Amino acid sequence: MRRRTAGRSAVRGGADCLGDGTRAGLGLTWALMVGIGLPIMVVIGLLAWLAGAIHWITGLMVTPALVVLVAGLFSGGKV
Repeated sequence: MRRRTAGRSAVRGGADCLGDGTRAGLGLTWALMVGIGLPIMVVIGLLAWLAGAIHWITGLMVTPALVVLVAGLFSGGKV
C-alpha cells in the first residue's frame, strides 16, 4: 500500500475548504438575491404596472418615480 505524504493531504484539505467556501458564498449570494433583490424587483414591477394603468386610463405618461412622488404627497411625506 502506498502512504500519502503530509504535503499531499494538506493540499487536498485546502481544496476541500475552498470548495466549501465557494458553496457557502453561492448560498449567501442566493440568499441576498432572494431576500433583498426579489422584493425590490416586485416593488419596481408593481410601480411600473401602476404607471402603465394610469397611462392606459388617463392617457398621461407617468413614470414610477412620479407615482412614488404623488404617493408621498398624499401620505403627508411618509411613504
